[in-house]
Amino acid sequence: MYALIFEAFMNLFDYIMLTILFKCFLGEIRIAPFLYNILLFVLAVITAAVNVFFENDALMNFIFSMSVILVISLLYKQGIKLKLLFSGLFAVFGVCSEMFGFLMIMLISSEYNLIENLYSDSYMMSIAVIKLVLALIILIVTRHTRNRHQLLPQFFNFVLFTIPIISTVVLLILADAVFLIQEKPLLIKMIAPVAILYINVIVFLIFNKSNEMASLIMEQRMMEQEIKYKDKYYGTLEKKQDELRELKHNLNNLVLGIKNILLNSHTEEARVFLKEISEFDSLKNTYTQNPIVNSILDDKIQLAEAKQIKSNIQVQIPQQLNVNPGDMGIIIGNLLDNAIEANERLTAEQQRFITIDISYERKCLLIDINNPIPDSHKKAFNYKVSSKESKEEHGIGLKSVEKIISKYDGNLKIEHADHFRVSVMLTKV
Repeated sequence: MYALIFEAFMNLFDYIMLTILFKCFLGEIRIAPFLYNILLFVLAVITAAVNVFFENDALMNFIFSMSVILVISLLYKQGIKLKLLFSGLFAVFGVCSEMFGFLMIMLISSEYNLIENLYSDSYMMSIAVIKLVLALIILIVTRHTRNRHQLLPQFFNFVLFTIPIISTVVLLILADAVFLIQEKPLLIKMIAPVAILYINVIVFLIFNKSNEMASLIMEQRMMEQEIKYKDKYYGTLEKKQDELRELKHNLNNLVLGIKNILLNSHTEEARVFLKEISEFDSLKNTYTQNPIVNSILDDKIQLAEAKQIKSNIQVQIPQQLNVNPGDMGIIIGNLLDNAIEANERLTAEQQRFITIDISYERKCLLIDINNPIPDSHKKAFNYKVSSKESKEEHGIGLKSVEKIISKYDGNLKIEHADHFRVSVMLTKV
């Protein structure tokens, strides 16, 4: 019973360290904190029971511990690649700290066979050193991170994922050699785990710095997009003001002309003038009274029409919304750019169209865009597949949309069957 309690507390400490690492890099937990804490305690007890039952089977204990780590990672919101990466990295940290801790104790103790002297003073001291080393590693790693969003290419992800996995395998192989070869000085035995730990920490710091730079690039391009849409919006407003001034001037002249015609009883000419007034419309492309959305739609629909893409537009929103013009431009602009691009890849037999439905309900802005899927993409459709010359810009556009949506506590839903449909909801706007 003492062994079970001791192992449970040690495992709970490990899972607390794991939680600190995961919270830093994998974002928020999917379940309530209270349930999460209970689950950690239950897993710590179960793992302790497995450790005690398979006391002499190190491989079985390692496999079970890795399974528990992966289960805990599934409770976080980030993607599976990051979950695998940081689960593997934590395993490396754990193995390195264990080897380092035992070797440190062996420097000051004659009890080399620690397994046979289980729960001896030397063993308990080694456990304390192991947990201290693990805590220091986690502290160093988490203190040097500023970015929690993974933005690097997939190949880079794969390389990063293989490093902690290979390191763990190497460390497990070295563990037997280190403890079996008694004649070598302990300081020499410590070189391997320390070197592997050093390599993994450096690789992680490089990953973090590269990710930070990628994030800065994305933010810069988002600012460029925001400025572009703001300039277009304010430029459109200025153009409309000029058109209204021209309309007012022309109406004054028409009114004077009609007045003179009526005074001279030329009723037929008056009818012609009235017809000209009724046909005079400076705001032909008015989809909504909201100037931001109308400006964006006007620009993108003109582009679609130039490419022979039909559009069906339904917009029912207030004149004013609590949304930054640049943010609105990034969301609607990028999604319509993707819809137009998808239409351009259609075969001659497929009909080109875009359906746009924008509505406002209970302080929520709902954006629904529907367009056909090219035949070449129907079997294995990927939202992030692009035929643009710069796939990097396409990817940054999508990430920009996701980032803006999260800014308004909204969500993004993607469906693709016969047609491609993207739905966006922004809350509290």
